[in-house]
Amino acid sequence: MKRLIDILPKVIQWDSIPYASDLVCQNCEKSGFDYRGARKPNLIGWAETNYGFQAIFECTECGSKFRFHGGDPCDDIDTFDLKMGLHFAKQCENWEELRKRIDE
Repeated sequence: MKRLIDILPKVIQWDSIPYASDLVCQNCEKSGFDYRGARKPNLIGWAETNYGFQAIFECTECGSKFRFHGGDPCDDIDTFDLKMGLHFAKQCENWEELRKRIDE
């Protein structure tokens, strides 16, 4: 079985994507993981940043990208992958597609 980091692209120019400390699209605030009932985003990649590993999402409302830590910034790559899957990927709009790719 593959890991999320095996099927998702690693984003090299992560610093061009806004960091979302509140886990919500920084452009329209209509997609994310919060208490406001936002739509769920798509998980589209991951990055190895100067501040640890981060998950990259795409807003399902406006198409903007945003990023945040999928776990603790000190996590190693395997722990990051596990936490990203347990806490975020399964809640994403594109989870079924991701799950199928993991199982291939």
